Amino acid sequence: MQRILNILNGDATLENFRQTALPGDVLVWREILSEGPVKAPGTDGFFRLRSDYLASLAGASPEDYTRKVVLEYERLHGWHRYEEVDLWFEYDLTDQVNLVFLLDFFHTHPAGTALYLICPAEVPGYPDFRGIGELSPQDLEKLKGTRTRLTQEDLMVGARAWQAYRSGSEAEIRSAIAGDTGSLLWLKPAFEAHLERFPGPDGLDRIDRELLRIAGSGVRNRDEIYRIFSAANRIYGMTDLSVDARLNSLEERGLIPGG
Repeated sequence: MQRILNILNGDATLENFRQTALPGDVLVWREILSEGPVKAPGTDGFFRLRSDYLASLAGASPEDYTRKVVLEYERLHGWHRYEEVDLWFEYDLTDQVNLVFLLDFFHTHPAGTALYLICPAEVPGYPDFRGIGELSPQDLEKLKGTRTRLTQEDLMVGARAWQAYRSGSEAEIRSAIAGDTGSLLWLKPAFEAHLERFPGPDGLDRIDRELLRIAGSGVRNRDEIYRIFSAANRIYGMTDLSVDARLNSLEERGLIPGG
């Protein structure tokens, strides 16, 4: 039997994926590299930086981070033992940044393994499609039929995009998405949305302004703010924790009243 590794974009997808008849091992990529710092020397330094950030954002302990992220990352080094790796990701910035991080890894650790991408922006029967984590086991099985085999050129595009994102340079990011992005169809719109996170002369970015607009309309309940923001800004794929951190920052700066 063919050895297959399925790399899932989070635990929400894992729950229904386990109920499918799809073959292969499963690895869950739980990072949110679109939030917080990503520039640190060496792999150990990188994961230390990320662990510290997620501890401040969500209270994750170093032990939890090691178990949920670092140990899964270490499993990637065995990808050459598989004949096929399927990447299950979405179109939003959160997933696209995680995806190009992984493509950079595969690009710098070459193997003869066939690499496929499953990355829908819409799914029949889900008019308000929010992500693959909401799909039934049967629809996940059907979704595999939409996969695209990634080429070496796709890996190069992904690696370049990750290095540009990691640099924090607006010019490098623009350059990375200026040309043809191959099979990475959602990379350009996601990174264009990221460019709108660079602060303007007033120190605010698109997300800040959108949250200020919502709060300025009279909405004070944070759950309602999350709902309104997410519905209009799905391209970011932000968690409630990330939106909460933004709101806290705006409150601390005196731009919106405290909750």
